[in-house]
Amino acid sequence: MTFTFKNFFNKILNSNRIFTREDVANMSSKDFQQNEKAIDYQLSNADLLSHKELLGRDDVVFVHGYERDDGTP
Repeated sequence: MTFTFKNFFNKILNSNRIFTREDVANMSSKDFQQNEKAIDYQLSNADLLSHKELLGRDDVVFVHGYERDDGTP
């Protein structure tokens, strides 16, 4: 699952996508290193919530991810 906050923009990611606790917990060391600055930015300007905490909030949008035939997200 991918979530976005309506009123949050991560300047590191250049998007309003947010990381959840589950996202971070399931990251490989390599993925965490690649996203660490964006996660730190989110922690400084928003919060790191769980999927359950985000569901049903008015300021959160669920974005259903997809993959192209060539495997590109």
